[in-house]
Amino acid sequence: AVLRAASHELEKEFALLVGQLDALGERIEALSDGVVFAGTDSSVASASRADESLVLAFESLGLGAFGGAGTTAVCALVTSVLKRLPFRLVGYCGLMLPQTEDAGLGALAARGGLPISALLLNSAVCGTGIDTVVVPGATSAEQLAALYCDVGSMATRLRKPLSARVWPAVGAREGDPVRLSCPFFVGSAALPLDPPTGAEVARGRRRSPLLCFGAGFALAAALAAAFARARTAR
Repeated sequence: AVLRAASHELEKEFALLVGQLDALGERIEALSDGVVFAGTDSSVASASRADESLVLAFESLGLGAFGGAGTTAVCALVTSVLKRLPFRLVGYCGLMLPQTEDAGLGALAARGGLPISALLLNSAVCGTGIDTVVVPGATSAEQLAALYCDVGSMATRLRKPLSARVWPAVGAREGDPVRLSCPFFVGSAALPLDPPTGAEVARGRRRSPLLCFGAGFALAAALAAAFARARTAR
């Protein structure tokens, strides 16, 4: 029931905002000589501010901690709403999961709670693949090639475009804090490409990662408001 209510509220919020852009584009097309308005990419943008992260918006639904049971369903819900908006749409039109562009995701990675496997898994219901992910500087070409093969296989099987923006951080080991010089990126940590073996976990060498994924975006306030209303409507 809460997911149905969330879908309804989210569709109203996004239709209002994207509808305003659509109307503006049509007006520019009508007033300009030779300008064609192709449409709007309804993809959500990341949020570098912690109070605008999708982590908070998702948790406002009351389904539990971000990354736990139900998170994948909410990711799929958001993408579904974005793709069925009744306007001219172009581009990805989906939910994006950029590790180093969203404050919530960056913080989760810094705490060891954001495995690359979770990001790849949820590419099946989101807009992009492995996006702005930082890996240790010693990551080999073979490891990167294997990851790209995984992303390519999913894109081929699902018949949709998926990206792979992976950045080896020179000198950084897995779990090391990483801060990029660009002001639009947030501090985070280098993520391991390979999961720990059973022996490594038993010896305490590496901590088993938590399933955790998501992204923040500029419309997080609208999303949070819609989800909060959906929760009270249960």
